[in-house]
Amino acid sequence: MKKRLGILFVTLMMVFCFVACNSPVGGSSTDIVEGTWALTKGQSGDKEVSLEALQKAGIGGTTFTFTKGIVRITMTASEEVSEGKYTLEGDKVTISSDEEDISYTGTVKDDTLTITNGDENTEDEVKLIFERKK
Repeated sequence: MKKRLGILFVTLMMVFCFVACNSPVGGSSTDIVEGTWALTKGQSGDKEVSLEALQKAGIGGTTFTFTKGIVRITMTASEEVSEGKYTLEGDKVTISSDEEDISYTGTVKDDTLTITNGDENTEDEVKLIFERKK
């Protein structure tokens, strides 16, 4: 019986050590945003904007690629590529461009990145919704 409890204890310690070694220190990690995200739809006020409409507007095909504090923004419709920086606090990501004096704020939830611009909860609010590319 003591031998079984000893084996169980050692097994549990190994599992806890494995989980602790793979957890981010201080609870912050860029893993939730790192990777490439593709624009899939938008929302203006309470109206959904389709990907087709975004493509007609010239922003369809936009991707964000986040890597170690740097974000690369690719707009395939206009063949523009720009870089900026991003910071992450919890599930909130702030993107600032080196070329423009403006920043954007987004929220990451599961495999969805929602970037909001304009006055929150008004008709002026615009949301761009990106999905993580697999």
